[in-house]
Amino acid sequence: MFGLLLILILMIWAIFYHPSIKETGDLPTKITNKLDQLWEIAQESIRENKYLRAEKALLTILRVDEKNATAYNRLGILYAKQRAI
Repeated sequence: MFGLLLILILMIWAIFYHPSIKETGDLPTKITNKLDQLWEIAQESIRENKYLRAEKALLTILRVDEKNATAYNRLGILYAKQRAI
């Protein structure tokens, strides 16, 4: 009986007091916009041979999204270009 009451209380708390996605704001949109800016910086820096700036942008992207295969790929290309010089 006590377990049922506890579950009921937790359900009521989850429904009324737990913040929903709507209340937290547009956090995913802000992160997406910032990642897009970082991608632009990285691409432009690679084209202009500013490797340190590109590396910093790519590493920042990987801090946010550590499973981003494209960022790892670009970072590998960047390191290969630096070694070739």
